[in-house]
Amino acid sequence: MKALSLLRPRVGVVLAVAIGCEATSPATQPTTAELPEGTAAVVGEDRVQTETVRRIARAEACTLLEARELAIRDASLAAEARRRFAGTGRIASAETSALARSLLEQIQRETSRAPVTDEEVTEATGWHWQQLDRPASVRTTHAVVLVKDPSQDAGALALARRVAEATAGATDPKEFERRATAVPADGHAVKVEHLPPVTADGRIVALEPGGPPSTATFDPEFARAANALRVVGEQSPVIKSAFGYHVILLEERLEARTTTLEERRSILHDEILDQRARGKVDQVLAAARRGTSIEVSRAAGDLTKRVLSQR
Repeated sequence: MKALSLLRPRVGVVLAVAIGCEATSPATQPTTAELPEGTAAVVGEDRVQTETVRRIARAEACTLLEARELAIRDASLAAEARRRFAGTGRIASAETSALARSLLEQIQRETSRAPVTDEEVTEATGWHWQQLDRPASVRTTHAVVLVKDPSQDAGALALARRVAEATAGATDPKEFERRATAVPADGHAVKVEHLPPVTADGRIVALEPGGPPSTATFDPEFARAANALRVVGEQSPVIKSAFGYHVILLEERLEARTTTLEERRSILHDEILDQRARGKVDQVLAAARRGTSIEVSRAAGDLTKRVLSQR
């Protein structure tokens, strides 16, 4: 069975990222214009040719519109590089990539000079907590009487108590499920699920590739109650979550997995430097776009038509 009822996406995290990007990277939005034949976009004084977009799309295996955005990014970085390195004036399209690459290499050098800080290691550990800093967790089977309306609450609680009585002493998950599903539901929705490991703060532990997404969490009341069980085969009293009333059976306890700060610093070093560079590139690109006019074709479909006509 799929454990769907207890999963909650971390909406707050997503919103925080979106707001942060909006606040720190206010890039100028391109304007639309009637552009000459063979031109996909104009960035400052420089033109992005449709042939260039076509080559990028093939090389990166992306759509033409995505390729156009990559070409605009390169041209914007090249414009910034030209201001830093090569003066002003129009540049040949062949120079665009070289200038953009020079600027990126300079950023990489600059961002790699300072040592990796403890704060950066802690932040990066959060991206890889399953491998580097995993709390203790529990694998459980549960029976839940769902409550979709307040009027169902009393009946759901009474049914959950009958399920708890029927499953008392059942230490095997299959036997627990058999007994739980044998209790008459009296019109209520009852689910029995075999769940992946969950930490006390609700995070899901993915023990195998393709497991549950790390951005989803279990209901906090359920996660705390599940982790309060200590002995395999132990059963919880009836507990309430945002979804209804649960009876939980402990299948397995998994020990914490931790690494020292210095071990994590070594493991995450290159990734942290890469993230530093990416952040700086985003800042430079936002600044470059604020100082550079960008025009794209008035009709998005026109880009595809122009590229196809040149094949």
